[in-house]
Amino acid sequence: MSREEFLSYVERAQPREILSDVARGSRDRIIWPLVSIPKGIVVLYPEFLLFLTDDERSAKARVLSFGVTGVASRFVPFFDRLGQLAGALGLASFDRQKAMENPHSFFIPRKEIVGARPFWRATHGGIVHLRTREMKDFYVYQDMHSTGTWKYFVGGGWRWQKRLATAIMRSP
Repeated sequence: MSREEFLSYVERAQPREILSDVARGSRDRIIWPLVSIPKGIVVLYPEFLLFLTDDERSAKARVLSFGVTGVASRFVPFFDRLGQLAGALGLASFDRQKAMENPHSFFIPRKEIVGARPFWRATHGGIVHLRTREMKDFYVYQDMHSTGTWKYFVGGGWRWQKRLATAIMRSP
């Protein structure tokens, strides 16, 4: 499960993305509040699942940043607040090179994934619990802030975790 294996795969196979979306990713446990989990991009390739984030802050720093932005948003116009929230959530300018080297990013060969269990929590939205052959756990969370209210409720965004789990478990 290394970055080097993935980079070798990309260079050799030049694969196409099957699925990509803004998400949050975590290893080993479900964490609350959701903003404490690094935000990034989940990408599914025929032979790999990636979660890439360029956010190297600690969980406390992410929560504090989000809280300060929330307080500041009460004093600025609505559209400025949206820009601040995007910055606080870590995707205002995504650095892919930094994400490739970030310890919060993970690269999982699909042949190592033995289970992708979708579920939903009111506090987190859609979640996919991934289990590997080595019995390691990974969680990929729907980023409900990025999905948008219309897509989430009317467009079926609340089924995100089922679509992602199904795509992961299909034969590559």
